[in-house]
Amino acid sequence: LVINELDAMYAKHGRLPWGRHEFLGILYEEFTEVFEDIRGNAPSDQLTKEIAQVAGVCLRYLETGNRYNPDTI
Repeated sequence: LVINELDAMYAKHGRLPWGRHEFLGILYEEFTEVFEDIRGNAPSDQLTKEIAQVAGVCLRYLETGNRYNPDTI
């Protein structure tokens, strides 16, 4: 599931690295969706998809690194 989300992100946004602030903004947005799903008692399958997106965002950042300092994450 996480790999499918990761592939979808690459297909939609490309493989260019993010800066740390870009990563933080995207991660925050996805995490907020998880938070809202939990708070709203969303169905498990919807919550699972949102959690996979959070994991996909993290994995993408680990794979592509930091745009502004390629020697660090």
